[in-house]
Amino acid sequence: MATSTPTKTITYMALMAALNVLFAFVATFVPMAGLFLVIALPLASALVALRVELRYYPIYFVATLGLCLVVTLQQLETTIFYVFPSLILGFAYGLLYRFKMSDGVILIVSSIVQLGLLYLTVVLIDAIFEIDFIASIQALMQLGSSGEANVVMPAFLYVISLAQTIITYMIIGPEIEKVMAATAHRPMVTPWLFLFGLVLTSTIIPLGWLLPGLSYILLGPALLIAGLALYQLIDEHRFGWVGAAGIWFLLSVFLMAILYPLLEKKLTLLLVSLTPLGLIAIKNLQLVFASFRVKS
Repeated sequence: MATSTPTKTITYMALMAALNVLFAFVATFVPMAGLFLVIALPLASALVALRVELRYYPIYFVATLGLCLVVTLQQLETTIFYVFPSLILGFAYGLLYRFKMSDGVILIVSSIVQLGLLYLTVVLIDAIFEIDFIASIQALMQLGSSGEANVVMPAFLYVISLAQTIITYMIIGPEIEKVMAATAHRPMVTPWLFLFGLVLTSTIIPLGWLLPGLSYILLGPALLIAGLALYQLIDEHRFGWVGAAGIWFLLSVFLMAILYPLLEKKLTLLLVSLTPLGLIAIKNLQLVFASFRVKS
């Protein structure tokens, strides 16, 4: 997987750094090129994290960041808001691929990393341009500055992060698979992911009484895992279990209607977690029954 000699390692890192610098330079002259950078830059960094020893990545990181700062001196925001996050996100992708994590784990971990970078971007925008990004979004969506809006806003930012992660992963994932044949047999999901999803989803509503903002963020991974569970049931032609999932969906709607008046207003949307909770539980039951059949 890794490059074989120090010379090849340095050459490979220099090539990828040069690509990053080239993309950053072009972005300073081409309008809307930042959308391309969001996809292209993480790919280059992910390949570096995959093909070179991890102890060399800080050298690549510092060199790329320094060169891009020089090249984009007149528009430093290109380096700050595109190159820097892409170096971190690309490293996360490469590291997860290196350890052959499943697609579900890669999406969840990468989206959390992306969320952290988004919050860092919000802080930098406020510090550099004196613009309250969160308040601007609330004004745009006509949410005002109520307590409920402040509670839901972290979930909104996570949805943005998850959407960007999925789009990026759909494009760079196949390219990484082509380059790195060793990762060709990674699973899409693992049983441990569904067990984790069951524990995660069951804590969303209770956690909402203490940390409602965090509960709304956790709703995103819960829905993602539930979607993967349903997709796998359909892909494996487990139509009996798919039918059970459909029945639970209808029951969860009735449960939401019953429980809605019993919760505080800021917690009512957390009732949506009942649907992924049931779907993930059904998937775990299917895996348990399948394991018993194999043993018998």
